[in-house]
Amino acid sequence: LPPDSKDLVGEFVKSKNCGRYFIEGQSNYIFANNLIEESELKKYKPIYERLKTYRAKLMNRHNAKNKEWWHWATLRNMKLFENNIDKPKIFVPCMDRNLNARYSYTENNYYAGGDVLVIVAKKELRENMLYVLAWLNSGAFSDNRAFTYIEDAQSWTRQLTCLIMPTRTSLERNIRKSDS
Repeated sequence: LPPDSKDLVGEFVKSKNCGRYFIEGQSNYIFANNLIEESELKKYKPIYERLKTYRAKLMNRHNAKNKEWWHWATLRNMKLFENNIDKPKIFVPCMDRNLNARYSYTENNYYAGGDVLVIVAKKELRENMLYVLAWLNSGAFSDNRAFTYIEDAQSWTRQLTCLIMPTRTSLERNIRKSDS
C-alpha cells in the first residue's frame, strides 16, 4: 500500500489472536470511518478499489442502515479505544466456543475486532494489569465463574463487570492468617 493508504489500515485483535496471557498476532482491517464523503475515499485508490469490489455486500450488512457503505456497521465505544490505544489492555474472546481461559494482555496499539471485549484500567485501579491478567487466567477465577460459554455477549459482559477481584493485600493477609 502507498504510505498515505496505510493510515486507513488498523491492527485489530480477533478471538483467534488471543492466547492465554498474551496476544498471538493481529489482523489488519481497513478502517475509513473518518472519511465522510466517497470522494475522500477515492483519494486512497488501492483502498477504494478493494472496498468497491464488496460494495453490494457492504451495503446490505446487518445494522448498516443510515451509514456510508465503507463505514463499519457496528462499532463499539471508539472514543474509549482512542483514549486508551497506547495503554495496557486485556482482550477477552467473547464470541467463540473455546472453553479455555484466554485473557490476553498487550501494550500494543491494537483495536478490538467484533468477537472480543477489552478491559482497560480505570484510574482508580490500584492493582497492576498483569495481576488482573493472572487472576482472570487462574483457576481461582475460571473454576468459580457462573458461566463457561454464553452466546449473548451482553449477558457475558454484565457478568464480567460484576466480578469482585481479590486485591494483593487481601490475598497476602489471608496467606499470613493461614500460616499462623
